[in-house]
Order: sequence, then C-alpha cells, then structure tokens
Amino acid sequence: NDAALWTHVATRSQEGSNTTNLHIKDNAPDGRDVAIVAVQAAGPDAGLTALVEDVTDIAMATRPARAAEVQAIADQGRGNLSDIGQEYVIAADAAMPILSPDVRMDALSLDDLAAIFSGKVTNWSQLGGPNLPILAHTPGLTSGARTIFQEQVLAPLSTGFSERSKIVPSEKVLADLVATTPGAIGLISATQPHNARAIDILEVCGIRRPANEFTVKTHEYPLQRRLRLFTDNTDLPDLARGLLDFTLTPAADMLIQDAGFMSLDVQRERAGNATERFTRAVATASGTEQARLLNTMVEELRGARRLSTTFQLSDPTDQPEAIALRDLDRLVSFLTRPENAGRDVFLVGFSDNQSDLSQTAQDARVRAATIGQALLQRAGPAGSALRLRATGYGELLPV
Repeated sequence: NDAALWTHVATRSQEGSNTTNLHIKDNAPDGRDVAIVAVQAAGPDAGLTALVEDVTDIAMATRPARAAEVQAIADQGRGNLSDIGQEYVIAADAAMPILSPDVRMDALSLDDLAAIFSGKVTNWSQLGGPNLPILAHTPGLTSGARTIFQEQVLAPLSTGFSERSKIVPSEKVLADLVATTPGAIGLISATQPHNARAIDILEVCGIRRPANEFTVKTHEYPLQRRLRLFTDNTDLPDLARGLLDFTLTPAADMLIQDAGFMSLDVQRERAGNATERFTRAVATASGTEQARLLNTMVEELRGARRLSTTFQLSDPTDQPEAIALRDLDRLVSFLTRPENAGRDVFLVGFSDNQSDLSQTAQDARVRAATIGQALLQRAGPAGSALRLRATGYGELLPV
C-alpha cells in the first residue's frame, strides 16, 4: 500500500505567549489531518496539575510527582504516577558555576555559592581568593540553571538571588561577560559552550565534583535535575503513545542533546578519570581489613571502565523504582550491542559508613546482587548472554 510510505508533516502556530499548536497532517496527496497538539510552556507545577485535573494527556515536570499528586491520580482510578508505564525519565539538566580566569580558585562548596549569589559574601578574599569584588551574573528567569540553583541551593536556606547580581538573559552572553570581567562569577547550563573557567563543586567530605555529562548521569554532580513525562493509565491516542515510546530511543537522545539537554544513554568513563576515586580510597582506607578490601578491589577491577549507570538503594534489598527500571532498560540495550558481546560486566556495590565493616561489605554485595537480579529480569532471554558478576567493597568508594 503506497499510503504506508507517507510520513507526517507539522506546521506551527502560536497561541498567546506560552502555547504552540502543532497541526499534524499526513504527507499524502489528500493531506489527511492526523492531530492538532497543543504544547504549553508553563510553571514547574502546571503540567502535573493539568494531568490531575484531566485536561492534558502528557505532562512534563522537572521533579518526581508529589505524594498528593500520586494519590489524586490513584483516587480517580487512573493508575500510579510512579509506575514505569506512567513516568518517563527522558533527559537531564545541570547548572554549572563559571569564573573569571583571574579568580584562581578551582572549587567552591554549595554554601560558598549560596553566600555569593545571595550577596552575603562580596569579596573573593572572604573565601580565600584574591582581593577582588565579586561580580555575580545570573541567567534569565526562565533559565533551567537559575531554577536548579534557586530550588536546590537558595530555597532551602530561605534566601534568594541578591538584587546586586546582574541578570543576563542569554547564557552565551553571560559566559562571555564572566570570561572577560575581573572578579566575575556566573551560572550557566552545563551543556552551554563557554570561554570562562568552570569550577568544581566541593562537597563536605572533600570530594570535588566537576560538571560534566558523566557525573550528571551518575547522579554524583549535585546541581542537576531529571526531566520527566507523566501520563495516566487510560488509552492514549496512537500519536501520543508513539511520542512516549520515541522518547526512549537513540533518535530521541540526539534531539535531546540538540535542544541543550543531556541524554540518559549509557556512557563509558574516560580512561584515567577513576584515578581520583582510587586515590581517595587509598587515602581513607584505615586498618588491615580495609587495606585488604582495597587491594582486592584494585585487583578485580583492573582494566575495567566504569559505566555511567548508577543505582541508589536506601535498603540493600529494595527493588528499583521506575527511574531505575528505565536505566536498567538502557543498560540492557547497551550491554547487548554486538561490540559488547563477551565482555565481563561487574555490578559493584558500595554502602554508607557503618561501625561494622563486615556488615558494610555485606550490604554492598547485596545491593549489587539485587541490581543484578533486576537486570536479568529486564533483559529477558537476552540476559543469558550477559556475563554478570556482582561484588561489593563496603564504604571504599561510596557515590
């Protein structure tokens, strides 16, 4: 049937300041209407509110559904917003601090950054830097980087951006200003090209977290968020269902990256990037048992390269939630590629610091085994070809 060869074409029209209508037609001689889709850009809560009120098919949010929203959908008999069939985690976004080249500082803590952008600290010498006034530059009100920093750093301290900070709507212009202005600091998206100097986030334990695609995917970089799509359990139009399925494909990953976000596809760590983690493990290992465990880890993982897929379980035997199940599916897809056939796959567990070292190590192994079982379940028949090994090393390299 020749009609099966036709594709869809879409035209756009603007309705007001925040709604774009996509008029989708069949690219066939008769130009049959397929759908008219209204895409509305609104506040962070508007999408899920519209879904609860049953006035939209798909809602986008930059946070998990709240308990009240999950309960409201459940009370209406419309399923569970935390279920993998109703929550699609599709991309990541991150905020990155950048400095003027003349401020010779390599890392700042979140408390330092909060003090800078709230105006409590006004000179770099107050933070151990040069005697220069701090000139803070912040992105526009609709910037994802601004929202991440406000919600995750300033709001918990019941403060906001200082009125003295300069708002620059364009992140490119902001980055250029910071790069050429003595004493300047700014916030941009981690994917924004720039000529300034990116600085690491210094955690309380002394670990430095650079802003890059790998550390965002592993959840180790703190100033980040995941982009999610939500729907209910009712039958969606074919076009809507197809859109949700498409968001999980490699083709969608390319479009996500083109739009300035980070895709969630599996990434290998660059060779040599593990040096800092292993150095930290050596420096913090204390006692004969930890030294023995460290030697075992170094020997067993020699030559292996870490993948970006990282799972966090509150309890060693907890089952993965929807976001983790999507990550498992991506991992299965990656591991079953022809170029990865025959490779050994280590599932490496770590756990928080506990007084009982043997229990810590056991919890780490159980965490790895739990993920291994879930991985095989998601893989189905393809799992028989995976060469998995679950192991754990206690608190040596917690993430």
